[in-house]
Amino acid sequence: SDVASGCFGIGSKSPLAYGSQTYNVSAVKDGVKTVVAVGRNESSSAVGEIFTSNTTEPNGVTISVPVNNRMDHHSFEEAAETFQFYADAKVLVNGKAKPERPEGFVSLSARFEVAPRVEYGRTARDVVVMGNVHYRLDSNVVERFTRQNWYVIIYVDMGEVRPSPTREDLIYTEATKETIERYREEFIRRFADHAQQDISTSSTRNMAVKKRQKYLGICGDLADKEFTYKGDIIPD
Repeated sequence: SDVASGCFGIGSKSPLAYGSQTYNVSAVKDGVKTVVAVGRNESSSAVGEIFTSNTTEPNGVTISVPVNNRMDHHSFEEAAETFQFYADAKVLVNGKAKPERPEGFVSLSARFEVAPRVEYGRTARDVVVMGNVHYRLDSNVVERFTRQNWYVIIYVDMGEVRPSPTREDLIYTEATKETIERYREEFIRRFADHAQQDISTSSTRNMAVKKRQKYLGICGDLADKEFTYKGDIIPD
């Protein structure tokens, strides 16, 4: 279904790819707790032992995966923080909610955010977020939205792009590329409007010129846009 971010059927089984000897999937439903201890048999096939009991715990699902070592623990933590940063959901990492957007972040709409690369070095590429999962865009396939020191976060509707089963990348079908190009054109319009509004609030003409240069430094596609200050076009 295009209205859910699942559909591949491998979510709760993915710890087997990590190499955990065993891990637990625990589900509580209306007073009954079911725990599945997942592991591998001697032929490396996945197996599960099921245990049930009565409980007063609230309904919900918990997947507990043992981490092999301290380095892996850090990698898990970093990945969780990255997911938390892009997710439009209540995600706690080590009991903490995601921090406020840092200085320099520009929120254009519910669709677009512009971020300085220095603030979040986890990515040097534009990002599409669908169903709380982020996908880094391949600049060898689709044109960048911004210059190298910035990146754009685009929030798309379910089903608008096609992810790979690994949830690491997109499959660049014609429909996916057309969607990204459509959003790129919309982004340029919205970012140009944002830049013009900011330029118009300048207290001096010199400040207006500097702001124009700043926005051109973020998005080269604004070079052919005419920006004005108090009715006059700002020249190159």
